[in-house]
Amino acid sequence: MRKFWHSIMGVAFIALGILIIDTREYTFSQWEITYHLDTTLAWIFGLGFIVYGMVWLGLVIKRWLVGPDEKELAAGRYLVCPKCEEPYMENTQPENKCPRCHVELEPLPGFYERHPELVKDDPEDKK
Repeated sequence: MRKFWHSIMGVAFIALGILIIDTREYTFSQWEITYHLDTTLAWIFGLGFIVYGMVWLGLVIKRWLVGPDEKELAAGRYLVCPKCEEPYMENTQPENKCPRCHVELEPLPGFYERHPELVKDDPEDKK
């Protein structure tokens, strides 16, 4: 759900940038004040918002494609099922139980130290 709202924020920043470049005039109806932006200033602010929105969307897409970074994993925000080894975010599963196996989930940091039998041998390590 957070990715959705972050995506909406990125799109909103891009739209705001386009709006700033396009209109260059703002009216504050509460005080009936009209403010005109210089063309150069409008382009600077507009492009700034567009770039900021694109960076914001890029980070959302990176997170969606790559997954969580090492800081999040180290922070213990993820839990793992010891039976099927499926990872879950904290507070997403009721009673911290795996929905498939109905086994108690464990914190990801140190998981394979506690369960060395689950470590699979990598054929490249033997070379």
